[in-house]
Amino acid sequence: MKPGTVAVGFLHGGEWSSCFGMSLVELYLVDATIGSHRLVRQLPKFCAAGGLVAGRNEVAEKFLGATDCEWLWMVDSDMGFAPTTVDDLIAVADPDTRPVVGGLCFALRANGPGMFHGEKYVIVPSAYRWVETDTEVGFQSILDFPDDGMVEVSATGAACLLVHRTALERVREKYADHWFDPVTHPNGPTFSEDLSFCIRLAAVDIPIWVHTGVGTTHAKGGIFLDREAFDAQFPVSPSSTVPTYVVVASRERPEMLATLRAQLAGQATGLFVFDNGYDTPPAGAIEAHGWPLHRMWNTGLDMAEKAAEGGPYNVLVINDDVEVPARFCAQLAAGLRSDDDNWIAYPNWRNHSLRPGETLATSTDKKSGQTMSGWAFMLRGETGLRFDERYQWWYGDADLERRVRAAGKHTVCVGGCHARHLDPLRSTVEDPARVAQVEADEKLFASVWGV
Repeated sequence: MKPGTVAVGFLHGGEWSSCFGMSLVELYLVDATIGSHRLVRQLPKFCAAGGLVAGRNEVAEKFLGATDCEWLWMVDSDMGFAPTTVDDLIAVADPDTRPVVGGLCFALRANGPGMFHGEKYVIVPSAYRWVETDTEVGFQSILDFPDDGMVEVSATGAACLLVHRTALERVREKYADHWFDPVTHPNGPTFSEDLSFCIRLAAVDIPIWVHTGVGTTHAKGGIFLDREAFDAQFPVSPSSTVPTYVVVASRERPEMLATLRAQLAGQATGLFVFDNGYDTPPAGAIEAHGWPLHRMWNTGLDMAEKAAEGGPYNVLVINDDVEVPARFCAQLAAGLRSDDDNWIAYPNWRNHSLRPGETLATSTDKKSGQTMSGWAFMLRGETGLRFDERYQWWYGDADLERRVRAAGKHTVCVGGCHARHLDPLRSTVEDPARVAQVEADEKLFASVWGV
């Protein structure tokens, strides 16, 4: 096996889309001139209508038997892609942890329950999670994904898919040369050849990822299915006229704080950082050594209220160990302001099936009422919400969420809005004093709410 080398495998029915042909030529030209010279073999396969299963199996068999390439890149002849697509996929792939990585592809599907109202056909991403309930068994499109990141999925299509040699070998050990033969679920449907391949990958413990920053176009029915067409189905209109202020409590994480500040640059009207224990204070931080967490948050809310000068305003309360994308504040603000009864908004950290901009009001009391992401959420400032400072470290956000619901208002999850919590719990579990505070807070929460 020659490390880093790639064989390109594709099926065609005697003709290609012009977009595919141009993309493939540009891919090879860039690879051969200014690229990495990875593309050393081509495995085209003539495939008449209905011959997808045999064709894909033959491409996989020839890759293993007739090449010594490390990677197989499968691509369909109705796709368009960038000249750097293969390099971009390999940059995030890994033989052990990410042996199968797809680009972000889109398909046309008949509309169904819980999807988009008023449309017969809809554009959905070919990135799926497994769903098995009393009424549904199969794969569900992940409508809510980050703009440019890695998403682990239960399945994806084979229209733009990078596969490591060892992944195909492990499937062969269990299923012989039947990588793409259709699989029928005992309580569900018979799956397409690409989803069946993903089922076999899962059976041999091969993880599957999609890189949402690697875009493609899919020529289907005279239209191009891509990210732009997908987003056009449900445009998000952020409320840019309402200022947003950010409140961050930070202690001993200067690198993470600096990264968060850089990511929020241009997204907020003002940023209030509370220094809760630095030897060298961060620039512009407010000294708050020894303050309880909710006192810092309330002080930040007071400062935001003063800065807003009587007008409506948003306040993002966020931990210093959170990573946010470029449109994070605008997405949260759009969800928050989409209904006058929305008083708190938070990112889709539990991966609910929501389209971008769609909101879902929390209603469960599981986890002691901690239904929102306590490490990143946005408040409607003019409501006058404040935290109960009897809570020293935890449960103040859970208490606030309960009070909002008791007032007949909503705490909402916002579709299309994502953030990553990079270092959860460490600052708590490594500090005995913090653990004692948490225990006291838990007893107070139980007493206040009778749980």
